[in-house]
Amino acid sequence: MQLCGGIRYRHGIDINLRIGMSASLKCCIVFCQLTKAPHIHHQHAMANLADYRKVYRERQGTEPPPPLTGDLMFCHEDAGRAEELARRYIAEYLRTILGPHALMSAAFQEIERYDHYGSAVDLFQQVGLDTSLESYVNVQTWGTPEMIVERLRARRELLGDYELNLVSWYGSMPLEEAEASVSLFAREALPALRRG
Repeated sequence: MQLCGGIRYRHGIDINLRIGMSASLKCCIVFCQLTKAPHIHHQHAMANLADYRKVYRERQGTEPPPPLTGDLMFCHEDAGRAEELARRYIAEYLRTILGPHALMSAAFQEIERYDHYGSAVDLFQQVGLDTSLESYVNVQTWGTPEMIVERLRARRELLGDYELNLVSWYGSMPLEEAEASVSLFAREALPALRRG
């Protein structure tokens, strides 16, 4: 195993590189929502993906694993209720990140290994909190099981194979609600995703 900085797991994979890729892809998707320019989003996402693969090959000397994406997930049988609760809890989560001492701070752009957030900070400040919250909520994984499967399949069409890390308990969401959401996702969405 070649050591070149960063936390490693599964046969020496550089987790910092994969997490950075995840953040870059999420920023591209959010930018698409904020700018209403899907062609630009697609170009940036593909450029980021190509850069990730190139850097990974250079640093690891092997083909890269699929990119790792991370989403806040909320699953409910009723589409209206899923949207209502997802918007509430996801927005609460983002507000904690966009607080005055976190992502919206210009100083955040200067922190090593977080510089890829620099353009996100600028854009969030330009468009304001409400638009940022709306865009962030819209790119997460929420809805009925069928809606979630559709969203994740659309992402696969864009990125190809990818690994998904879902966060299922955030904001002020009660534990029981998070457990019901995960159960429904596991029971109905996951089997459909495994079938392709």
